[in-house]
Amino acid sequence: MKSYLDVIGKTDHDLFPKEEADKTFADTMRVIETGITLHTIESLTLPIGITCWYSVEKCPLRDPDGNIIGSICTSRDITKQIATQEELKEANRKYAEANEKLEEMSKNILNLLAVAAHHLRSPLTSLATDIKLMQRGLIKNQKVTFDDMLLRISKMQELITRYLSITALMNKGEPTIEKIDFSVTVIPPILDFFKKGMEEKKIKYDNSLGGIRTDAILVLETDQTYLDAILKNLIGNVIKHSDEGTNFAVGHRIITRDGKEFHEINVFDNGTPITEEVKERMFNEGFSTGGSSGLGLAHSRSLAEKLGGYLFFKPTWDGYNNFILQIPVIN
Repeated sequence: MKSYLDVIGKTDHDLFPKEEADKTFADTMRVIETGITLHTIESLTLPIGITCWYSVEKCPLRDPDGNIIGSICTSRDITKQIATQEELKEANRKYAEANEKLEEMSKNILNLLAVAAHHLRSPLTSLATDIKLMQRGLIKNQKVTFDDMLLRISKMQELITRYLSITALMNKGEPTIEKIDFSVTVIPPILDFFKKGMEEKKIKYDNSLGGIRTDAILVLETDQTYLDAILKNLIGNVIKHSDEGTNFAVGHRIITRDGKEFHEINVFDNGTPITEEVKERMFNEGFSTGGSSGLGLAHSRSLAEKLGGYLFFKPTWDGYNNFILQIPVIN
């Protein structure tokens, strides 16, 4: 259309795409039939594919006797205003999302501080009591007392290191996806990390149980920091809670869940089966069977979910304790 004269004698369906013309015609007829002025926001797709938005007012056109003989329509281009509103909505959505994450992080940190204070208070109080007794000369075998104090200090150092690791992961933000060689950069370092504890309890990493060989080639795409933290927690629990002489392994396979492929990594052992009572509560934040913070499994499940995966317990067919981690396959 080069001039307003070009639209004279034309209908809505001559000027607009069918869907938009049907709506415009229906609105016009409603005004004519009811005599009520209509205010609407309408969109119009131009021939070049751009969608514009208009503030439209349609009112009845009357003759000198007051009879409705048509309608008058005025429209104002509000495309820029609509775009600005959408930008504000998106900005508000992102702000609300960031604020929700910040509140969740603050809550987790406060919970962590409360648990840390609870677990550190008892050994600190005990140390202070022993020091006071030694100052007063009331402890005869000071060497035994010193050895016991060093042991408690060592355990407190382990707790502090664990809490620092958890807070570092809390503040890490979104996972960083990278290609990693699972059997080289993940399994051997973790086994080395727990070497002393494994030797003390005569616990072995046993490939004959069906685990991944340390010389196998297995490449995953995931966040290694998150994966390390989850597996350290699972393997650490095996070493901490299993009987002397227990064997364990880490297995892998590709599975399909809800139409998507996942790496299924399982940590299983042939130790004493976990009781039903513990199974029901072990992923609850704060639950502990003694000697731990009670944050490990709950936090590990949270990390698995951040990776888009799952962490749960399901015994093997022959009754072995079996923790299963599922993380998405990224092509």
